[in-house]
Amino acid sequence: MRTNHGFTLLELILALTIVGTVVLLALGAFRIGQRSWEKGDTVSEKNQRLRIAVERIRQQLSAATVYIGPGEGDVVLGFEGDGAEIRFVSQVSLIPGQDRGLVWVHYRIFETSGQDRVLGFYERPVLALDQPPDEAPGPEAYYRLIVEMTDAIWEYRGGEEATAADNWRNTWDSTERLVLPAAVRLTFRSGKDAPLSVVVRLVNPTGES
Repeated sequence: MRTNHGFTLLELILALTIVGTVVLLALGAFRIGQRSWEKGDTVSEKNQRLRIAVERIRQQLSAATVYIGPGEGDVVLGFEGDGAEIRFVSQVSLIPGQDRGLVWVHYRIFETSGQDRVLGFYERPVLALDQPPDEAPGPEAYYRLIVEMTDAIWEYRGGEEATAADNWRNTWDSTERLVLPAAVRLTFRSGKDAPLSVVVRLVNPTGES
């Protein structure tokens, strides 16, 4: 009987084929796992940014107030809002380094491609305003707070309606009475998620200082 001390060429080819197949399967599983991890990481980052944006909106809106200039005939700034935008004065600024004095704020929902919406904000120190800012600046002047929104709308509720769960208004204008809403609500969708409602209760809805 002849003893075979080595592998035949066919055996070597089969062994290399098996090893190559195992390596390819391992690489494929690694890539699938990596894509799943990257997707989960992207969703986590998106949710984190959304939570931060919502918290910042709460801070600025809850500190809304009415501004009346010191001189006769000076600027008077109340709270004005509809389904797409809000103009108000706040004691809180969202811009780093601008943490002193009152700021005039403009939240605005912009249309982008398709059905997507973007919530942007613009603010200026009240003392830097020469007159009531009737004209809004261009979109490039706004910072983006929330992106990829759909079905976005602002709503308002007065103090006398605080106990009525469904009594929300589509507009608010405190130009004459200088009274702020008791609460403001932003409702929107983010991607394919269920609608999200953010309700902010104002600390000083009467506008009295």
